[in-house]
Amino acid sequence: MTETNKAATSPETPASPETTGIVLGGGGSRGSYEIGVLQTLTSQKKAFDVVTGTSIGAICGAVYVQGSVQDLTDWIGTFTQDSVASNLFMFPAQYTSAGHNYASAGDFFADFSKGGPGISPLRDKLKGLFSYEKFVASPMKFGCLSYNVSRQQPQSFTKNDMNPDNAVDVLLASAAYFPAFNFITMNGEYYIDGGFAQTNPVLLARDLGAGKLVVVDVQDMDVPDPDLAPGDLLIRPIWKLAYYLDFDGKTLKNQVALGQLDALKYLDLAPGYLYTFYPEDWNHMKRLEKSAMELVAAEGESYLLEKMDGVMKEIYQFILGYVPRPLQNRYANEYIFGRILECMGLIAGISPYSQLHFNDFIKQLLEKFTQFDDDPNDIRKPLLYHAMEMKGLRDMIVFFHSAIQGFNGHLPAQFGILKEKYQLPYYLAWGWHLMERYRLLLLI
Repeated sequence: MTETNKAATSPETPASPETTGIVLGGGGSRGSYEIGVLQTLTSQKKAFDVVTGTSIGAICGAVYVQGSVQDLTDWIGTFTQDSVASNLFMFPAQYTSAGHNYASAGDFFADFSKGGPGISPLRDKLKGLFSYEKFVASPMKFGCLSYNVSRQQPQSFTKNDMNPDNAVDVLLASAAYFPAFNFITMNGEYYIDGGFAQTNPVLLARDLGAGKLVVVDVQDMDVPDPDLAPGDLLIRPIWKLAYYLDFDGKTLKNQVALGQLDALKYLDLAPGYLYTFYPEDWNHMKRLEKSAMELVAAEGESYLLEKMDGVMKEIYQFILGYVPRPLQNRYANEYIFGRILECMGLIAGISPYSQLHFNDFIKQLLEKFTQFDDDPNDIRKPLLYHAMEMKGLRDMIVFFHSAIQGFNGHLPAQFGILKEKYQLPYYLAWGWHLMERYRLLLLI
């Protein structure tokens, strides 16, 4: 380890527009999403000259450099809480350290954290997955970011700083999120997660010569986007991901799928928003959008478009508990009414974790909306109030759909207060009306 790699402030190689890099951010269990993104990038023959990462992004990035994306997928599928670390947040010696006189911060760190969270399960898994020989033989440059607590500064590591004896320690030093995990010590100095300095090591990628970047950022939705240059691609989860220490197997599998599917949409390779469809479906989807515009105009309901954005946010908030992150790609500006149908898909329980053909999606919706057969009163006591609210939403959707059909789209004035009060189900009922009206147009 050299003095020059203290904080990754001076470039090793001048950035070149032709040199591509990928930056994998920190986020614990959310690294499963990054693995899904890497799967799609690999399947699409996207290659990179530079790879940088922080925390779980450093670990995923190092294994990606050695050419083992499938191994990453298999690896994340075996994760459980106990297989990552033992005794998260547990520091048995914390109270015995009180009242001592310490000569240095390092002495205090050692005393306080003695017997603390053990990452030997993660270390063992990583040793079985990481091949230093393949890693160092790869033509891709690699850098990761940790935080040197002893020196109070971020510290970057590149391939030149890594060897067969310290490589795993370097990767774990980038991922040691104190106090969930314990400090990592190397050469008598204490390290914690690089995310304390920079979650997405964009500058490090530039320092290694990358001119054009793909940045995979898995931070929470309220965190602003990182600063990027024109031509860079930012991939951030559209759906809200699980807590960063949630290593439940099903959750991880679903987040891998979301990473795969989101990457297709960010790369302009698939239409859809919360759901993901196939490029060949886009003509059908555009025909539906055009027909929807004509329908609301013909039936005097053009005001639906004026309130669409606000109502959609309310629908997302009700169904999901949050508003998903915006998506911009070549399909997004023309994909308006389809988002209503997607919300109906969520209500109907259609899984978003696999790519669907749009016509099959509509067919499933029509089948499921024909008869809602679950009843919150069948749920064991105490009743889940959200389940009852969902039943009420479904009842109101059926109410408005029946009225729209019965009055040929022109509801009498007496429905005015109900339409104003229950905008969410009214919009969703219009989506149902649209599907019924154009089922032949969609070749269903």
